[in-house]
Amino acid sequence: MRGFPCFKVHKADVGLVVTTASFTENARRLAEDIGIALCDGRRFVVWTEAGIPPWEEERYQEFLRSPQSFRHIFDHLYEPPEVAVRTHDLRARDTHPRH
Repeated sequence: MRGFPCFKVHKADVGLVVTTASFTENARRLAEDIGIALCDGRRFVVWTEAGIPPWEEERYQEFLRSPQSFRHIFDHLYEPPEVAVRTHDLRARDTHPRH
């Protein structure tokens, strides 16, 4: 089933579907059947931060086996921002005088 339009019609070298979430098992099987790469949120971060594109599976797996590189990227990206916290009195205030 490698007749996916991105290859035949558009003469693409790579077919790719990107999401910031994740893919179902059915989506993974379909992508494998038609020869396209999937890029979920984690892979997207590795692609943009480490330069390993989703269609280079071997390099990606090697990267995953290297916890130092992996941790460095995700620690850098997910440092909690400094947030100013305000507290408010949420009790109802009577703004309309009663007669």
